[in-house]
Amino acid sequence: MRDLDFSALGRGSGARARLRVLAESPLLLMGTTVVVLLVLVPAIVLVVVLASGAPLDGGMLAFLGMLLLGGILGLVDVRRRTTTSGGVEAFAEANGLDLIRESPARDYGAHRFRTGSRIVRESVRTREARLREIGDAWPMTLPEVGISAATGVRVGGPRTAEVFLRARLSAPVRAPLVHDGREAVTSDGQEDRAAGSTPFVSPEMDRDLRAFAGPYTLEISGQELVLCGSRPLDASRAERVQEAAVLVEALASRTEALLVDDAAGGPHAPVAWAAATGPHHPAPPRRGGRRPVVVVLAVLVLLVVVPVALAVVMSSIDHVLLGREVLAKAVVGVAVVLILGIVAAVARWMTAGRGAPRR
Repeated sequence: MRDLDFSALGRGSGARARLRVLAESPLLLMGTTVVVLLVLVPAIVLVVVLASGAPLDGGMLAFLGMLLLGGILGLVDVRRRTTTSGGVEAFAEANGLDLIRESPARDYGAHRFRTGSRIVRESVRTREARLREIGDAWPMTLPEVGISAATGVRVGGPRTAEVFLRARLSAPVRAPLVHDGREAVTSDGQEDRAAGSTPFVSPEMDRDLRAFAGPYTLEISGQELVLCGSRPLDASRAERVQEAAVLVEALASRTEALLVDDAAGGPHAPVAWAAATGPHHPAPPRRGGRRPVVVVLAVLVLLVVVPVALAVVMSSIDHVLLGREVLAKAVVGVAVVLILGIVAAVARWMTAGRGAPRR
């Protein structure tokens, strides 16, 4: 990919660039607000207790220390993420690419995007009609919650970004195709179980895609293909971004060759990743994203209202749960699901209406 400048990736970004990343990323700002509070609240409590001369309880000191440590580790992670994102921004500017951050993508061809279970966390894309896009998606579904008498309430592990590749084709495909790696698929979109036939995704390509994206799903329909992976892009590494650009072009070229009828005849030329001089793919109109101050206030309200409401409800039914362990665990499980649902609803509200890329 000689027409791309990768020098900005992995390079440190200034404080202004990192603040701009936070201002344009509501979910990241939401998490940053929480970790800042994890640092400030224990620190303030410790200062007040020490200034008042009151004795420090060992258990309380350990609890405050754990909160403080968690907040510091969270801030380190925020700095890492904003630095990486600042590098992606510089990469997009250097190569004339559009930058998309924390945006719903219900117009994308993949089922995960259409249903709203994934949003674009961060991506870059070309500006011509036959666009190419690479980036990370972020899950917006509730984590799995398990309730049992033996273990109580169990919540699924931490979320992780998921790489995706997207390309717009020169014309609609003859037949839609969905490939999840479990069945070979022929160029007519049907499962291939016939011995000796050539699958659309060759074994070599499948190996490369799995090595890059982990278990993946490839969806091709209309005039678009989208590959959704299961591991992060890791844009801090230039070789990962370069490999993504190569893979999305290989997928698009194979689709054009096998699934698209070229009325003009002859092979389709690859799309240059540098800023195109041809017709641009129109960007959706910018709609009102949530301002940073609104995001911070929403988090503060959430952290106050939800615990107070939960305390009121639990105190009112405390006599009912007394001595009934299974029922108590069930109520706690329902409360956890409700809290996660509220947080997910707030997260969707924060990212709603964010559609236009920044150029």
